[in-house]
Amino acid sequence: MHLGVILLLTGVTGSQALKLESGPAVLSEGETLALGGYMLTLQGLDVTRDTNRVKLQAAFLLEQEGRPRDTLAPIRERLPNRKEAWSRVAVRSTLVSDVYVSLLDVSEEERRVLIAAQVYPLVSWLWLGGVLMALGALPALLGSDRRAQA
Repeated sequence: MHLGVILLLTGVTGSQALKLESGPAVLSEGETLALGGYMLTLQGLDVTRDTNRVKLQAAFLLEQEGRPRDTLAPIRERLPNRKEAWSRVAVRSTLVSDVYVSLLDVSEEERRVLIAAQVYPLVSWLWLGGVLMALGALPALLGSDRRAQA
């Protein structure tokens, strides 16, 4: 249980004190945004239209220290003939850090996107610490029933 508390506190502290955030950034296809040790390169933009919605999905190559790590695909959707839109954030989680990419706006004609990107270190430690704390509490909860019966 104590290890869980340490991991949880380390996760909370690290994710807030060491976080990195890009301001809104405009990228065209092939352009790259650097954030800490990560590079996000816009590889393409896919536009899907149907009677219910317009879906804009960008594909970003995520590299860390020059090595490809993942492809992130944030989405921006809206109803046809409406200005209001909503986004689905693309997330890559590891034990070391979480990377979030959000589409804030898209210019279909110019094939450019406005994005926000964040890196939050040690978020997984926060969750792992919470799980360990819960597991550590189980024996105490189960043991108290046995002592009451004796």
